[in-house]
Amino acid sequence: MSEFKPDPVLTLESMEDVRKWLDNPVGWSRVIDGKMDKWRIKSPWIIGLIDEIESSGQYPYNAEVKWLAEERLGIPSGRVKRDSREGTPLSLLVYNAQCYRRSDKLKAMGFVAGDEFILQRAYQSGCKIETCNHTLLTVKKINDTLYAMPPRKRKWAVNIAGVPVRLVT
Repeated sequence: MSEFKPDPVLTLESMEDVRKWLDNPVGWSRVIDGKMDKWRIKSPWIIGLIDEIESSGQYPYNAEVKWLAEERLGIPSGRVKRDSREGTPLSLLVYNAQCYRRSDKLKAMGFVAGDEFILQRAYQSGCKIETCNHTLLTVKKINDTLYAMPPRKRKWAVNIAGVPVRLVT
């Protein structure tokens, strides 16, 4: 699975947009019926809630984010029966927000999905490739094929297909 999310098919910008979408059974029934890709719904408002929780020094668990969203939206909270409310449309929005948040951060830091083109660019410019876990890779040409390898290695090529990478000079 790629770390990068595709462009959203639906963006719920504000709290009011989220509330309207949740209150409209026709809107989210399209997701349940499979007429809309449920993994491509983005909510910048929920991403803001995640940032708010993280800035307070806590880890933004999905349940905590959902409870905060329920509180702000005026929805009765599922805190008493934690598992009873999982799988709701709001839970889906929170999960997607976590994924889009990570994807947006990687893109902002200059990472792209690794592919053959990035190998060619790195080889031609003499750059190294950095992965999102700070591993530096050297691009080597062996038998007219490009490989990304750890420095000073002639074996153990690293597959960068779909992995967040960026060029480093």
